[in-house]
Amino acid sequence: EDRYNTIIDLYFNQRELDFIKQDLEFLADKKTVLRKILNNEVQVDVGDWMANESELFKIQSDSIELELKRKEISLRLLGPDRLAPRIEDSDFIDVEQIQQMVAEILVDSLDHPDEGLAKAEEEVAQAEYQLEEAEARKWLEFAQIQYQWDDDLPFQRELSFGTSISLPSKGNNRAKKNEAVLELLEKNYELRLEQEENKEALILDEAKMLSLIEQWKSFRQMREDQKLEETYQSYSENRVVSPLVLINIKRTMLGYDKKQMELEKDIYEVYIDILAKKAAFLKIPRRNYLRG
Repeated sequence: EDRYNTIIDLYFNQRELDFIKQDLEFLADKKTVLRKILNNEVQVDVGDWMANESELFKIQSDSIELELKRKEISLRLLGPDRLAPRIEDSDFIDVEQIQQMVAEILVDSLDHPDEGLAKAEEEVAQAEYQLEEAEARKWLEFAQIQYQWDDDLPFQRELSFGTSISLPSKGNNRAKKNEAVLELLEKNYELRLEQEENKEALILDEAKMLSLIEQWKSFRQMREDQKLEETYQSYSENRVVSPLVLINIKRTMLGYDKKQMELEKDIYEVYIDILAKKAAFLKIPRRNYLRG
C-alpha cells in the first residue's frame, strides 16, 4: 500500500510540475508583452505588472518545492543511487479503468488483513478455553517412587511410594475457565467489531469514489462546454485582440486542467484505499493495479 501511494505521489508530482512549467512560460510571455508595451511608451497598468511579478515568484518557489519533493519520493522508492523515471500517461490506469477495477475488486477479493489477524486471535482464545476445560477434568497430576538409603532402617521402611492427587478446586478452576471465556468473548467481539468497521469504511470509500467520479465527469463536461480551445483559436486569428487576452485564456484553460487533476488525485487515493481494504495486494497471482 505504501509503495502504491508513493507511486501515486510521484505521478501527480510529475503532472503538477508539467503544469507549473507551462504556467511559467505563459507568465514569462506576459512579462515580455508588458515590457514591449512599456518600451512603446504606452501606459502600463502597474498593478498588472506587479501581480505578474508576484505570480512568477510564487510559481517559481512552488516549482523548487515540487522538485525537492520529487527527489524525496524518488529516494523512498528507489534509494539514493537512482532517480525515478518519468511515468507515461499511456502506461497509467485512467479514471474509467479505475471505476471498472473497483467494481471487480469489490466482488472478487480477500478480507482485510486486520480481519485475518482478529480471526487468528479468536482461534488462539478458543484453544486456550479448550485447554482450561481439559485441565478442569484432569485429576491425577503425578505419581512418584522414591528410595532413600539408610543402613539402620529395614528395606521396607526405606522405600516409600507417594502419589499426589489433585482434586479439582472449584474456585481455582472456575476462575481460570471464566478468564478463558472472557478472553474468548473479547476476541470474538474484536473480530466482529473489526468486520463491521471495515465494512462501514468500505461503504464510505465506495460512496466517496462514486461522488468523486461524478464530480470529475461533470467538471470535464463543463470544461468541454466552455469551448475555450475554440475561443482561443478564434481570437488568435483576430489580429486586433491583445496578446494578453490570449495568454489569459491559456492560463484559464490550464487552471481548469489543474483542478481536474486534483480531483483525479483524490480518486486515485481512494482507489488505493479500497485495494488495501479488500486485501487485493495479497491476492495471487500478483498484478499491477496501476497499469492501464
